Amino acid sequence: MAISGVVGEWIADIVDFMLSEHLETISDKELAKVTLDTQHLATEEAEARRAITAANEQVASAQRDAANANARAKEAESHTAEVELELAKYKAPRMLNCEHVKPLIAPFAGRIDVVTDASNPEFLNFTNALLNCLGQSGWDPNPNNSKEVQRSLSGILVEVVGNDPQVLKAANALGSALKLEGLEVHGPVPAGVSPINGGAFMGAGPVSGRANNAPIKLSVGTK
Repeated sequence: MAISGVVGEWIADIVDFMLSEHLETISDKELAKVTLDTQHLATEEAEARRAITAANEQVASAQRDAANANARAKEAESHTAEVELELAKYKAPRMLNCEHVKPLIAPFAGRIDVVTDASNPEFLNFTNALLNCLGQSGWDPNPNNSKEVQRSLSGILVEVVGNDPQVLKAANALGSALKLEGLEVHGPVPAGVSPINGGAFMGAGPVSGRANNAPIKLSVGTK
């Protein structure tokens, strides 16, 4: 009985040892699998983070592009508004505030020939307002509403005949007063000899209606 008991215990110890060794083998395998799974998860997490970072960068880039596009659109709108304003100014008829002009030119009142193209309504209306203001200021204007040969003019041209200092002073005063009204004014220049606007020749052009032309000539052209 004693021998069988010892053998039984020995067999039991062997079984326990074998089971323990088997369990350790299983645990090592499971640990290795868990470790590998953890590494895979870490790799996938890193890839996911990189993907999120790349997506965020794309969003940021798209936002920057949108902001730049909006800025360009606003700049284009601003430029369009400026162009439209200039176009409106160009299309609007010229105006003359005689109350501003009269005190500046009245001290230099004298004879003046005024020339324009009667076929253009804007030219004619503005020239009539100018003639009226000259008359109110004590000047003696002679209107000639006909287009002159060889004359191509942008704005208003002030010309003088001769070298009289008083005439030149009066012509300067008139030109300065009209410029203060925001009008495009050239001169004063000697009559018929000045290249204006890139070389367009300003023909002398006789003014009819008087035996002798006035010492100052005012020609009204395009806006």
